[in-house]
Amino acid sequence: MRKKRWSKSRIIFPAIFGVIKEHGNSARFYPSVPTEYVGKKAVLVILEEDEEFEKIKN
Repeated sequence: MRKKRWSKSRIIFPAIFGVIKEHGNSARFYPSVPTEYVGKKAVLVILEEDEEFEKIKN
């Protein structure tokens, strides 16, 4: 991607921020991912500490 003010091209990855909500026995990410990203590789990063992980770590 290259913008007019940049002197060189840069690698940019779009980010979608949301919340994982319970949906039956699984979970869904809200807001939904736009259709142009369906089928693309993605990374989901949990931003809050997990209590179970803290127990294992200590």
